[in-house]
Amino acid sequence: MRNIARTSVALAALLGVMSSCSSSPQDVGRDSAIYSAVITHWGPPVHHRGLVVRAICDGAAETPRGGCHPMADVLETAIDAKLGDDYRFIDDPSPETIDQLSGRATVYWVGPIAEDGDRVTVPASYFCGGLCAEGKTDVVEPSGTGWKVTGSTGSSWIS
Repeated sequence: MRNIARTSVALAALLGVMSSCSSSPQDVGRDSAIYSAVITHWGPPVHHRGLVVRAICDGAAETPRGGCHPMADVLETAIDAKLGDDYRFIDDPSPETIDQLSGRATVYWVGPIAEDGDRVTVPASYFCGGLCAEGKTDVVEPSGTGWKVTGSTGSSWIS
């Protein structure tokens, strides 16, 4: 009987934690606006096609990237609606696929949104071929029209 009670308490705690991790519609709207601002901050995709990796990567601003976790479908859909036809989502590409896309598309990676007072920071990078790549942690702040990249923080790289 004691084991059943412990199991019930553990399950209730687990369900509480799991439900707190789910995104509300407000969070999805806010997060998609932040990610869209980060992705479009670099300007239109080079070579006319933007490929956004459908993952949140802890090491998005680094090379090599790592710690990638699948992006929630609802977040992907919301970002896609904001980005428009110049972009589409892809699975995290292999190094071979990146080489094949070189000069044909711009690939974007984004990392987790970190709260920083009235602003947020987002690690991100892109690759568009050869000596066409950048990684940094963007500072993003609310503006009158949504969210806007206002600078970067920490180290960055460019090639």
